Amino acid sequence: MSIRKIAVVLIADEHIGSGHLMRVRNLLPYLHNCEFTLITESLGERFVPLCQDYKEIVRVKSDEETLKALKTLKPSLVLIDNYSVDISLERRVHELCPIAVIDDLANRRHQADILFDHGLLRKAQDYQGLVPDNCRLCIGAEYALVREAFAAIPQHKAADEPLVLINFGGADPVGACMLTAESVLKARLNEKYRFLILSGISNPQHEALEAKFSGIHNFTVQRYCDDMPGLFSKCDLSFGAYGGSFGERLCAGLPSINTVIADNQEGAPEILKRYEVGLDLPLEGLSDPDKVAGALNTLAAKREIFVRNGRTLIDGRGYVRVSEALLECLKG
Repeated sequence: MSIRKIAVVLIADEHIGSGHLMRVRNLLPYLHNCEFTLITESLGERFVPLCQDYKEIVRVKSDEETLKALKTLKPSLVLIDNYSVDISLERRVHELCPIAVIDDLANRRHQADILFDHGLLRKAQDYQGLVPDNCRLCIGAEYALVREAFAAIPQHKAADEPLVLINFGGADPVGACMLTAESVLKARLNEKYRFLILSGISNPQHEALEAKFSGIHNFTVQRYCDDMPGLFSKCDLSFGAYGGSFGERLCAGLPSINTVIADNQEGAPEILKRYEVGLDLPLEGLSDPDKVAGALNTLAAKREIFVRNGRTLIDGRGYVRVSEALLECLKG
């Protein structure tokens, strides 16, 4: 079988973080007999080691340079996971080859053959008028980009001194790790719980977190982990953001206190109300030791309910379904 070329268009930097890069990175191994080229307008140097599955990284500065790179590459498919790309570029790319889009905003027009949106509240009609009539829409929790390894984590009872993960993505653009950890310390929650601060590969506050909390009773600080399922399996509770890691926590049975830290996460708290899968705490609440303590104690008390509901909602087969749909698209 001949090798098929897939061009991936995304960005990953200190501003947007690593979310788009990581969810596509986890998808690539499912796409057998394909080789991949990354075309990017912004790629932070810290993220380059995460791009080893790409045969080539092409750095561009404009839509024109992106189009030129694609004309040279002649891919069988272009996979776009980039909020700044819409129909204005896609219409021109579509003249070269089919297009697959990963989106979770439903706020702009696309010229796509297939579109994935794993939003737990998303409906196909949200894309009415935004995609061609013949665009295949793959919508909802069954397409959640969560690895099977998270679903494979065995259920366990919480430890007598529960381990609580604090992680707000790879960049933590709002400094939520610091806010949470400071409130934890003020509320003396480390006398009852253990805390692991996973700051994120591009978190500018990592050194400050390490300086302030390393050595304090029941605090551990680390920057990066290349085995998140393994890490989750050791944790009992967590603080985190909505987004890709939110779905991973649900699938893994890791109940969390969730905070909106980006514009595209607005509305996500409704998921918690509808499915009873965790707690919501606004960003300003992370600075309030009493609210942090109250939320964490409630989370611990309702842990079993949240574990059961979260694992029911996301089954960890999303990457399989997405890859099967992409391979069908490649077959034409």
